[in-house]
Amino acid sequence: MAIEKLTESEVAASEVLRSADLALAQQRQLLETLTVDCDRAAGKTRRARVALELATTSSSLIALRNRLQLAENAQGRVNSLTATVAAQAVTEDSLASLRALDKALRQTQAVLEAQATQVTFTLLPGANASVTLNGQHPGDGSIPIVEDAVIAIDGIGQIRVQPGIKDREALLTRQSTQTRALRTALQSLSVETIDQAEAELAIRQSSERQLEIARMEVVTHTPADASLRLKAGVENLRNHISVLSTSLEAGMVAAGISNSPN
Repeated sequence: MAIEKLTESEVAASEVLRSADLALAQQRQLLETLTVDCDRAAGKTRRARVALELATTSSSLIALRNRLQLAENAQGRVNSLTATVAAQAVTEDSLASLRALDKALRQTQAVLEAQATQVTFTLLPGANASVTLNGQHPGDGSIPIVEDAVIAIDGIGQIRVQPGIKDREALLTRQSTQTRALRTALQSLSVETIDQAEAELAIRQSSERQLEIARMEVVTHTPADASLRLKAGVENLRNHISVLSTSLEAGMVAAGISNSPN
């Protein structure tokens, strides 16, 4: 009787053990399945994370390249305007010197003209061809004479006019000196008149204003960025883009991606 009970217990225990082994095998199979699923999910997550990082890098590159294009356009204007400014010889100081020379010459001329002898011609029709003033046929009207002049009348003779101007020789010498000084100053600036010099200065000043704006645009588009370890400047931005582009290409190869993620 005792042996039968023991035998029954052993059989029951064996059934329990088989059930436990089966359950353990099922759990192990489930664990393996879950592990595989988990690994797959983790792989997808890693790939998604990599794709997101690459997409972020690609977007950053697009933005940086747009900034670089704007900066290079602005730098091109800086270079062009710098050349324009350099080509303009007229400055505010040089124009002020021209004006001072011109003013001094005009003052001397005004003194001479104020004391000039006025010679007035009123000629009969056709008589103009028979009369010359210092070799030139005069028209009707008054002509101021500051230097000795000769009026010649064909078939009659000559009339010499000597203006009675105080300090005439000194004034004429001063006028000649001032005229040469003004002419030399104009030639040094490659202009023919003060009006032309003023126009050249206006171009220079306009170019300088545009140059300042273009320089500010370059600075605006190429600022330093501590988070990117990027220094300010077009060349630094260009180098940063090159490094970032190389990194993106390497990451795409490693991830098996052929087209830039966006």
